[in-house]
Amino acid sequence: MGEYRTVAVVVFVGVMTSLGFSLLVRELEKDRFEAEFSRECSSLTAALQQAAETNLKELRNLASFYLASKQVERGEFEAYVGGMLARNETIRALEWVPRVLAADRTAFEATLGNGRGVPARIMEADPEGRLRPAGDRPEYYPVFFVEPKEPNLAALGFDLASEPLRAHALKRAMETGLQTATAPVNLVQGTADREGFLVVNPIYGKNGQAGPLMRRPHELVGFVAGVFIIWELADSVFRDQLPAWTSVTIRDVTEPEASLEAFARRGAGTGMPALVSESHIEIAGRKWNLRFVPDRAYVVSQQTPPPWSILAAGLGMTGLLGMSLNRTIRNAKRIRAAENKMRDALSAKETALEEATLLGGITEKINAGHRIGEILDFVYTEFDSIIPYDRIGLALVEDGGKIVRSRWSRTRHGETLLGDGYCAPLEGSSLMKVFENGLPRIIGDLSSYAQMHPDSTSSHIIVEEGMRSSLTCPLVVQGKAVGFLFFSSVKPYSYKSDHVETFMRVARQLSVIVEKGQLFDALAEEEKRSEQILQSLLPGEILQRVKNGEKIIADEVPAASVVFADLVDFCDWSRHLASSDLITLLNRVFEKFDLLARSGGMVKIGTQGDSYLAVAGLPAPRVNHVRLAAEYALALQQAIAKFHGPTRRPLALRIGIHTGPVVAGVL
Repeated sequence: MGEYRTVAVVVFVGVMTSLGFSLLVRELEKDRFEAEFSRECSSLTAALQQAAETNLKELRNLASFYLASKQVERGEFEAYVGGMLARNETIRALEWVPRVLAADRTAFEATLGNGRGVPARIMEADPEGRLRPAGDRPEYYPVFFVEPKEPNLAALGFDLASEPLRAHALKRAMETGLQTATAPVNLVQGTADREGFLVVNPIYGKNGQAGPLMRRPHELVGFVAGVFIIWELADSVFRDQLPAWTSVTIRDVTEPEASLEAFARRGAGTGMPALVSESHIEIAGRKWNLRFVPDRAYVVSQQTPPPWSILAAGLGMTGLLGMSLNRTIRNAKRIRAAENKMRDALSAKETALEEATLLGGITEKINAGHRIGEILDFVYTEFDSIIPYDRIGLALVEDGGKIVRSRWSRTRHGETLLGDGYCAPLEGSSLMKVFENGLPRIIGDLSSYAQMHPDSTSSHIIVEEGMRSSLTCPLVVQGKAVGFLFFSSVKPYSYKSDHVETFMRVARQLSVIVEKGQLFDALAEEEKRSEQILQSLLPGEILQRVKNGEKIIADEVPAASVVFADLVDFCDWSRHLASSDLITLLNRVFEKFDLLARSGGMVKIGTQGDSYLAVAGLPAPRVNHVRLAAEYALALQQAIAKFHGPTRRPLALRIGIHTGPVVAGVL
């Protein structure tokens, strides 16, 4: 009886062990499948987000093209966007949409009808979707350029503001200055039963400056627009990557009460909602929901046989329990290793996506007209999740490459000692090599570096601030370094070679705004020089009237006094002077006359050769104009006696004064 009891116990233990083992393995496999399915869905979502960001970047590049051009002709537009369309097959169309006021409609429609196969009228859609001439409105936003042209001819001339969903996106883009997408819409050029959506970038200002509506509404020039079909965008990602046993649907859930399904791909069998995986992507301000569901039959096929099928093998498995457990442990280790590998890959993808999003934020701020300090504040606040730093600084090369001057810095540890305005010679410094080769530099141990370079004042100061490692990136404009971006950390050896590319992408973005600043400074310098020339030619009050747009200035003045002065025997003695010496002498004489005119209440009218003309009583009437003219003439005689000609004899003036009514005008 004892033997039977032992056999029964062995049989019972074997059966129960087999059942328990089967249930345990099934539960482990279920958890593993759910985890792998969730990671796969997250990877597909990230790939779709990256595909969308690639297309949005192309649209931002087109906006930058308009920023750099005063006017873009049709041929230039076709040539520029041709490469974009060749690289991105999911861009349905790229468009230029100008702002047309009602008063300019007739002239604009005349340009539409220049025999180019384009509608001769600005169009809108009726309730049935048929195109008709647009009704009267204060302004229009018609499609003027579109590529590729052939499949999109129906869109030419169509007024985007005539349809509520498109009009809403235009208004939001104008208010924010950012890329803005429409809700799913029926495209004018037609896409069967698949809806598309538009993304628009606003362009402002006479010279194509972009940004939020910070000044006056009439400064809006128009929009660059991209046309996309979410079905095509999703299909480009899921065509080769989505498993056949997985269903996916995509819905626009920006307005949850009016969500719309824009894409659906069904698996081969019946879905298993209990294992659904959901995620979201953002496209130009709109939120899209992705819902992945595996097929039930596939999930079942991945599971172990039901527990009761193992009963027959229960006794046999008892003897193999130890071996099976050992195999299970090894499999679990392999599963964990695979999970860790997938987790690392997903983390790398997430980091790349986060970096692309942050770099896109820099581009949007540049296009919106933000200053470099504001953009560096954004970098300092947002980028610490992907790159290490405790301090960021910016310095620019000035004075023809002779000095480096600090322009911006922020630190998490007290005040910066290398603050705004600190400068040092570039020649002979450790930055000279970075300046010459345009390559970044890593210093792993700043303390040791400072000891080895006792003459490097900036290195000793940065160590005093508490920094122990640094990475220096050059800011390159047109192939030449114009400044440096410094990232520093309180930990030694914080920077590796794999950080360099990320830092350089940030530096390249900032180089754009540095180049813009240089162009703006050059423009301001030219404007200042033009202002000085105009001020030397016209009285201040008259110059202001010219600036205010007066076309013809002719004022009748009832009483004024005009002083005429020319040099005596100028033609004789000027032949004995070199041309440069003659011009120098006349310049000195007339500068003195100018000074006397300003201090004596006279207004300089101009010079011709050796003659000088000034007037009292203009542009504002003066009752003592005769006295001022006489005193000025006497002052000129006293001043000219101090100048000598080629024979060392004092120069002399002939002076005439006329008093009476005059006509003062600008020719």
